[in-house]
Amino acid sequence: MAKGIFKEIKQPPTLWQRLVGGAKAARHLKIANPPLTPDAVVHYYSALVGKTPQPALARVAKALLWADMKTRQFHSRCASWYPLAAEAFPEDERCAFYVAALYHHGLITPSNTALEQSVGRLMKPDWRESIYWNKLDLPRHEILKRMTDCLDEEDIRITPERLPILEAAFDSTTLTEEQRIRVARWLGVAYRASGRSDDRAEIIYRYLFIHVSEDKENNQYLANLFSGRDLDDANACAVYLRMFTEANKENKQEARAYWSLRLSHAYIAQNRLGVEAVLPLQVALALSPGDHLLEAALAYSIGRSDIILLDSSLLKHLEMAIAFESELVPHFAERQWQWSVVPRALALAWGQVGRRDSLASFIYGRATELCPEEKVLWFYYAVALLETGDYSHKAMMIYEKAHYYKQADERILLALARTYHENRIHETPDRRKALTLWETLYRKGTATDDVLAALTEVYLSEERLSDTALELLQKYTRPGASIPDSLLLRVAQEWHLRGDLPMALRWYQEAEQAMPGHFVTLLEYGLLLKEKFSDFTGAVNILARAVILPGGAKHLEAHFGLAESLLGLEKREDARRIFQIIVEKIDPNHTQTLLHLARLNLKFEELGMLRAETFYERAARVAPDNPETYRNMVDLYRAQGNSKMEQWALEQYLKLGEADPLRFRELADLYIRRGEFEKAEGALRQVISLGKADRDTYTLLGDVVQQMRRAG
Repeated sequence: MAKGIFKEIKQPPTLWQRLVGGAKAARHLKIANPPLTPDAVVHYYSALVGKTPQPALARVAKALLWADMKTRQFHSRCASWYPLAAEAFPEDERCAFYVAALYHHGLITPSNTALEQSVGRLMKPDWRESIYWNKLDLPRHEILKRMTDCLDEEDIRITPERLPILEAAFDSTTLTEEQRIRVARWLGVAYRASGRSDDRAEIIYRYLFIHVSEDKENNQYLANLFSGRDLDDANACAVYLRMFTEANKENKQEARAYWSLRLSHAYIAQNRLGVEAVLPLQVALALSPGDHLLEAALAYSIGRSDIILLDSSLLKHLEMAIAFESELVPHFAERQWQWSVVPRALALAWGQVGRRDSLASFIYGRATELCPEEKVLWFYYAVALLETGDYSHKAMMIYEKAHYYKQADERILLALARTYHENRIHETPDRRKALTLWETLYRKGTATDDVLAALTEVYLSEERLSDTALELLQKYTRPGASIPDSLLLRVAQEWHLRGDLPMALRWYQEAEQAMPGHFVTLLEYGLLLKEKFSDFTGAVNILARAVILPGGAKHLEAHFGLAESLLGLEKREDARRIFQIIVEKIDPNHTQTLLHLARLNLKFEELGMLRAETFYERAARVAPDNPETYRNMVDLYRAQGNSKMEQWALEQYLKLGEADPLRFRELADLYIRRGEFEKAEGALRQVISLGKADRDTYTLLGDVVQQMRRAG
């Protein structure tokens, strides 16, 4: 095994060499750096074989060792002196490695103690990267493993020689996890026995804490070590937590109280406040009641843990925290804890158990103000307000938030709908949101009478109805449906405006049945029958009822529509009587009525014609630009044989009205009879320009032109 590492020297020194070797070796050793020449080596070898007296023997052995290491040789007759050099000079790197190499390669068979001492000397941290590991073919990790495998776990004694070996073995990367745990346990026992608390020892304690959690002795020692240093870092939190948990399990009240305090303050220092901190803080507060810092920490932990409903005592603590807010908030501010979690947690708890009193409403308000993103809080707040019957503008904002976050049930939606109505939101620029909600409730069939009244009010105030409104109202216009009467009329008007006359007629019929004494309904219904459907009988029946109502007694349009409907039924005398009521009691200057009266009076003899002329003249004074008046006057004057006035009336009619080829021809005949041929020519040419001239017209025009030439 040693072959290739050391050359073994077995030849003994001569008698002469032994006689002079001691003296010469002593002379060499007087020099600070003894020579390592071949002659010097013979002297050292001879001195050792000749058993030079102590204390020079150890120095001679070291000198020989240095020389042998340099030349890679081994004097087997000095095998007992090499370990002497290593033992006498433990800080000498060459001595330690040379002796370890002799042991490892089998050139010397040591005792277990000697071997442990030798390997232990190699484990100095400064020698971890020594060049001699490779030069002397010493496999560091293999040596450590072999040494630790030889140790009997049941009979382990941590001697000073073994400690460096175990420390180096623990640091080695070749051990299995099981082997490293075994080494750590040996080291832990040794360190605790000697009361060590240095960094090296703490590493072992922490390793055991993590990997051998059942080692109570180590747990206690490490916890006491941290506690004695007043540590409150993350490692201390873990250690104190284990001690607190074990004390709880074993029902050790004194230890439980002590470690709850240490753990609570460590949690506070690390800002690890949540569900895991609740129990320790509760125990600590029982030991130190009135400690505002612990009270604040417990409130903060509860607020962040969402476990409040599991323990009524936690709920009471939150209530206490709210009551003594001024004393706890400074601790929150100092440690940058969010106070909002406290009212939030209390609001969530009260909301789940259904608290709706004024104090709960106040807490819900605080919580939503501080935590507006917590959607369910808006629901709790809204329910608390609606159960008190609050429909104020402030409550409206809360209901809206609940609706916005999809937390509103049917109760909240109805409360919001009522709030919109009571705050007259439909009269503001935000009216659309109120209308949308009301229509939604109506469509779902959950609208109350208040909502229906509000919706009716909005629809009646609108100039036009939306498609949604029409669709909605038509959907619910079924037998037994509850539709406000005034809306029926409004829908009829909308369909009329849209030009859907059959649909408008249907709705007017519905409105008339629902409101048989409503003047506007009767008026519009009757006029629609007369003007769009020529149903004069229906119009007379409806309008006759309208004019006898208070609103229709002096209503011009109602009377005029009734009179014209009577004319449509050829009931001239009844129509003349209604027209007469218009000019006598409603509007004496109503042109259309005057014209109708004039035409009706033409049916009577001379007295009737005089009355007709009077009516026409009144109509002309009232509306001088109305061509219809002059057209009727033409017929009157023709019947009277008054050609001069007939000509004047025709001229006025053609001047104000549309171009009428028949009337131009009549005017031309009048001009010819009066000898006004030039005017007659102009009238005939108007007939031609309108494309209505026949052969007689052209013949007459030729005659008129000849008459003009003769006259000229």
